[in-house]
Amino acid sequence: MCLDDVANVFTILGFFVAIIAVIAAFFIPRKIMVDQIYADLVSEYRSPEMGGAILSIIDFFVEDCGRSLERIPKEYETRYNMEIRDKLKEVKKLENEPIDFAKTLHFQRRLVAQYYWDMATLRYTYHFPRLSKKQLRHFMTENETKLLNLILYMGIAATKVMLDIGAIDPAPEDDIKMNNLICQLFEEVEAWDV
Repeated sequence: MCLDDVANVFTILGFFVAIIAVIAAFFIPRKIMVDQIYADLVSEYRSPEMGGAILSIIDFFVEDCGRSLERIPKEYETRYNMEIRDKLKEVKKLENEPIDFAKTLHFQRRLVAQYYWDMATLRYTYHFPRLSKKQLRHFMTENETKLLNLILYMGIAATKVMLDIGAIDPAPEDDIKMNNLICQLFEEVEAWDV
């Protein structure tokens, strides 16, 4: 083998090492970022606020709806009126201090839906890398599938109880995308053999 051949081999080898280094320089920080976001989401899931919101949603379905999906729209509207509309009327009449709506079913549903949307975003919109199926399977249980389904049903009911504020331009694609991502997450988790 002559020196030119050896130089060519080292040039080609150096080229491949450079490509691997560039890929690693891109991949490793992104992988760390995805893992950190996932860890933050798991930490958020374990918070008392999230736990309370989940328990409130389950209690609403079991107690108010009698475990019937068909009753969700009617019962959701009843709770929304009692916890939000009636309180707003009371505040207007009495000029009281503003009410903390964080403990209402509507806002607890929103908290949990936002959490699952963040998880779905990490799974479906991040690329190279994204949240792996293994990480998602480690987190999701059969009860998570049921909770996702409840969130979707309650989300539909929530759109029907909002105050009519008149004609407004169509919603941006991102708002529609949120429910699509949660649906996609639900379909993937439901398809697993839990």
